[in-house]
Amino acid sequence: MSKVAGINELKTTTEILSTVVSIELKKAALAQATFIGQTATVEMGRSVGLCTIVTTAKNSSIVYTKKVGAAGYSRFVKRRKPIPTSKISLIITRTGDHLAFFGELAPAAPWDEWALLKTGNREAARKVSETFWANHAFLWGSQSVEAETRFSVSARDRSRGYGQGQRKDKKIIFSQLGDNNKILSSAYNLARANYPQRHPAYWAAFANSLFTYMTSWAGGYGGPSVREHTAGKQIRRMKYSWNAATEMLLDPNGLVFGPITESHVRCVRGEKCFDDVPGDWDEIKKFWR
Repeated sequence: MSKVAGINELKTTTEILSTVVSIELKKAALAQATFIGQTATVEMGRSVGLCTIVTTAKNSSIVYTKKVGAAGYSRFVKRRKPIPTSKISLIITRTGDHLAFFGELAPAAPWDEWALLKTGNREAARKVSETFWANHAFLWGSQSVEAETRFSVSARDRSRGYGQGQRKDKKIIFSQLGDNNKILSSAYNLARANYPQRHPAYWAAFANSLFTYMTSWAGGYGGPSVREHTAGKQIRRMKYSWNAATEMLLDPNGLVFGPITESHVRCVRGEKCFDDVPGDWDEIKKFWR
């Protein structure tokens, strides 16, 4: 996929820079922040920058496309301006760093199963997400996107924003949420039933690996973790049947539920991994000593 920033709606250098939180503002926000879990939103008491998530209307010019590295589609709006905000939101990353951006925290996308799961009530979180993203969008040009995934819809917007869309010459189904969610949830529940005492990251690695192998779609419950990456590579290379792939992935000594091996270590040298099983990186580091 070629990567483009979109037709930038931010016309001036000053406007573009006003959407980026400076180091000084980030430090000031951190000094005032009260984190709930991994996130915090800080009221700075004055206008500090421009927010690039805006509300939309029935006549808004909507574009759907994948942000670079994202598993599903995001909603964008064209011919709109960023809005001034007095708030800075902060997120703690897995490495302990802090991401900062202007405005309120937005819900995860409806297709981001891992983020929805981590709320503690996935279905309630999904409804909140669907309602929010049916009425909000990223400013077109504010995010790097994959060019070939871009798809426009008419002003008669889809209520959920992530279902089927029509174009004059062909019909595009751009997330297949119904079928994909059934496959993902079935795989996740199968892993949980077989290993009920394990950390959810194990179940996620199994579900994501099997889902990608069955559908050729990436995504699912967060990640990709080192276990997902490693197992996924093996089943694609060996060209297992679906039943054989399921059995291999459920093996208690296999790449998902078994111990960390040199295969996992080789994988992390060439892949970026996220949402890993707690303790996995400690085991990986033992191989580097």
